[in-house]
Formats: sequence, C-alpha cells, structure tokens
Amino acid sequence: GFPRVGASRVPSAGSGVRPWSSMADNRFLLTPNLAKLMASLETEITGVLLCGGQGRRLGHQNKPLLEKDGRAMFRQILDAHRTHLLAWLISANRDLDLYEAAGYRVIADAAGSAGPLSGIATAAAQAETPWLYVLAGDTPQLDPSILTLLAKHRRGHSALVARNDRDPPRFPLLVKTDVAARLGENLPAGSLSLGGWLAAIGALSISVPPTSSFGTNINTPEDLAQWRALEENHETQNP
Repeated sequence: GFPRVGASRVPSAGSGVRPWSSMADNRFLLTPNLAKLMASLETEITGVLLCGGQGRRLGHQNKPLLEKDGRAMFRQILDAHRTHLLAWLISANRDLDLYEAAGYRVIADAAGSAGPLSGIATAAAQAETPWLYVLAGDTPQLDPSILTLLAKHRRGHSALVARNDRDPPRFPLLVKTDVAARLGENLPAGSLSLGGWLAAIGALSISVPPTSSFGTNINTPEDLAQWRALEENHETQNP
C-alpha cells in the first residue's frame, strides 16, 4: 500500500486516483537530527535550476533573467537556497553567458527545447553528487525549507516530489542522480512526459505544509506584475 506519512506514489496518468494526504505542519525545528540532515545536504545533493523555458506567454522573454529592483529572478531563487545547498547547476539553452557572469556553473541543455526532462538528464550527466534537487527557474517565491522536507523522507526512495493542493506534482523534485541519468536513453523517442516519468520511477509525493510557499510560476504578464507588486508590498512593510 501507499506510505502513510503524508505521502503517496505518483499515480499513473489518467488513473483518476488522488490518494494524497496532508502532513502536519511542524516547521522544521532545528533538532540535532535535523542539523545533521542539513549538513549532509551540502555533500549529497546538487541543486539544478531549469532555465530552458520558452516564455511563450511572456513574449518569449527569458523568464529567469527578468528583474525586480535590479535582481534577476534566478538570483532570488538561488540566494534563498544559499544556506541549504552549495553546489548548483543551471540548465539553459540561451543567454548562457549571463548566467555564467553571475558565478554559477551553466550547462547547455543538450536537447534544446525538448522540455524539462532534457534539462534534468543533462544535469545528471554532469553532477558529482548522488542526488539532484530540481527547481523551475520561474518560481521566485519558493520556500527553501521544502528541500529539507523531501530530504527527510528520501531513505528507501529514488525520487520524491513536492505537492500542494492546487497543482499536479512536478517541482521541486529530489531524485537520485543515476535514475535521472537514465533519462537520456528515452528522450530521443520523444514520447516521455514529466508526469509519465515520475510515475514510471515510482516517485513519492510529499504533501507540503500549507505554510510553506510553493510560490507561483511566472508565466504571464499578470503573474509578473503580481510578483513585483507583492515584493514591493513586502519591502514597504519590512524596510
């Protein structure tokens, strides 16, 4: 049966099954065990920021490079995770020099615009840690504590994906590097979707506490305006 810790296997496409349950909000108090876990993240996990999207609904702009008060979106995401992970790879298929100028290791998405799976596969071929923590490059309000939540449950699993109450599980994703590396064998066929792959590898879905922000993918001009307005309000209230 499904694990009973606020988590479940990702169902296959079209199954209609929604066995997700809520996890108690314990907000990650810094116990000795948690401190040990966080210390292990730096040596066992490489962060992967996927920046290869086409930005079609934003006039084909490179979304992770869009700025708020002079700071690019991708920098905001990485800065928020600075105390959690040291090693990062940025997977991109344009403006590679701009990401490199920020001091990060950038890898060219080998399959171009083939979607997030190609970015994951390319990163897996370059990573030197047993795990990858994969994020979308257009989620500037993502709560970095979600990494800790997924890492707490990784024993005995090859992949774990965070889930909220609004969207199907996609990212953030914690996956074994060797499992992700095998993606390259299936991508040329062009028939593999992200959801299908997660189901095929038996990814464990972890329900995120309601106080942990997933943030919103910045897809449209309205999303961008709302994000910038929210940041302005936050800065006004917290000078």
